[in-house]
Amino acid sequence: MQESIVIDHNHPLYLHPSDGPSSLALGIQLIGMENYTLWSQAMEFSLLTRNKLGFVDGSITRDTNGTRFNHLWDRYNAIVKSLLRHNVSLDLLSGVLFRSSARVIWEDLRERFDKVNSSRMYYLDKEIFTLTQGTSSVSAYYSKLKDLWDEYDSIIPTPPCDCEKSKKYLAHLQYQRLWQFLMGLTDGYSQAWSQILMKNKAPSVNQSYAMILQDENQKMVAGSQTIPIESMEPTALFTSRNNT
Repeated sequence: MQESIVIDHNHPLYLHPSDGPSSLALGIQLIGMENYTLWSQAMEFSLLTRNKLGFVDGSITRDTNGTRFNHLWDRYNAIVKSLLRHNVSLDLLSGVLFRSSARVIWEDLRERFDKVNSSRMYYLDKEIFTLTQGTSSVSAYYSKLKDLWDEYDSIIPTPPCDCEKSKKYLAHLQYQRLWQFLMGLTDGYSQAWSQILMKNKAPSVNQSYAMILQDENQKMVAGSQTIPIESMEPTALFTSRNNT
């Protein structure tokens, strides 16, 4: 018979009633090298908020708290393994199921997909500088562009210091990204983004997006108030012509 152990809610082996395999759905499934950085950071953040990051970074092992806690460690190791299993694609599932611990799974995925190399940076740079709105909505275009920026920043983070040099770098980066966003818009927004650039103080990218989105909404409202002549009923068309 196992010894009954009472542990504090701050202890990493504490099992909260809400903890379970399906409670940590990231909304991001690992598919490979192309989204590993984003996936791993989201997973680390989620585990950290539950005080369970140690199960994958190696700081909480089966021997950390002594043998009397082994059954608790085994239980939570199984839960974290299940969490990882629920957030990888079907192609990677078998490699997760047959690993002995969450730590082994984590390291295996890291070794396979954490390949930040020049080819990935080239891909991101190319995607960012060639991405245009095309037939997409402003919202869809901006979301895709922001995802690319976020991955780029995760690979090459901005300087962490609060020095003047860092502030100048961030200001230049934001201005560059404002240009990238505006230049990718269709010609229909040329007047709106010209007004943005004419401001004495350039707005942030998010502020500019909100302004462009407002312009898009105004155009949609104006377009819905215009009735195409080919859609009018013949009697209405006849009446309209007689009233002119």
